[in-house]
Amino acid sequence: MKKLIFTISLLTGCFMFLVSCTNGIYDAQPNVDKSNSANPLVYPTYFPDGNTVFGWVLNGDTQNAFHANAALLSGGLTITGTAGPTAIPSQQVTINIKIDSYKGPGVYTMNTYGSGTYTYKGFADASSYGTITVTEDNYWIIGTFSFITATGNKITNGNFTYVRFKY
Repeated sequence: MKKLIFTISLLTGCFMFLVSCTNGIYDAQPNVDKSNSANPLVYPTYFPDGNTVFGWVLNGDTQNAFHANAALLSGGLTITGTAGPTAIPSQQVTINIKIDSYKGPGVYTMNTYGSGTYTYKGFADASSYGTITVTEDNYWIIGTFSFITATGNKITNGNFTYVRFKY
């Protein structure tokens, strides 16, 4: 009898454990599902405002911006990030992504709907072609980009996450 009661309690406990572990998506704000947002363990570079993540691969070299900002103003979306040694400003790289007429999620072609600029040592090199793909999840704007500059610099695997203010 003791073995039967023990077996039933063990099975009941295991069942309760499994049920309690599958209770759906967990977000810090459960009324807003951010399961499609960038994972901070994958994109760990956050900035003082905690609202913008920005990274890219430049000619095969992975760079995460140590400073980034974004703005969604007057119908346009602008995201800027700076990477490189913080103590040597002349060695820093800045990427500026701009979509002039931002219409929400979609694919924006560089030089038609958007632009990318690579700046190094004070010289700005504009995109010659490329794309920006944007998705939105509530107040998060998540995007990827890649472009080739006029001088042949390849910016690939670019990604950004921007948390808009609530409106």
